[in-house]
Amino acid sequence: MEKTIFIDKVEKYDIGGSTKDLKKAEYIFALHGMSFEQILSQCPKSTKTPGGAFISGRFIILYNLSWSLDRVLVALINHKVDLDKYFDAFADSLSPQTVQAFHDLKEIIRQTDESELNDIRVSDNDDDFKIAYKNYIDFMKSVK
Repeated sequence: MEKTIFIDKVEKYDIGGSTKDLKKAEYIFALHGMSFEQILSQCPKSTKTPGGAFISGRFIILYNLSWSLDRVLVALINHKVDLDKYFDAFADSLSPQTVQAFHDLKEIIRQTDESELNDIRVSDNDDDFKIAYKNYIDFMKSVK
């Protein structure tokens, strides 16, 4: 089943994109069975900026959050991207640890069946996001 990941800015040439929108970040994590609470609870309290990375189709999703959630950044980077060439597009989301995580996850993706890599669509359409987010909130209310 194809998933749509909504972001603020889609980069050209299918290299990825990013968002700083709290609701879009929440939606991205929910699509992957995660929540802010779960992410923060698994992070040591001594961590200055909680962050991490995971795979979603052909993309590696990198994120960092503030503990208060007043600042969030989620970046999607196509696993085929040359980070040196497109570094400026993702510089805000890349720490030395996330660069290493990107390369580690890139190796995992290279071993994945190609058909599994194309189940993610990236969109910056805010009207579609409003509908998807409302449906997500309605669904969450129904399961509580």
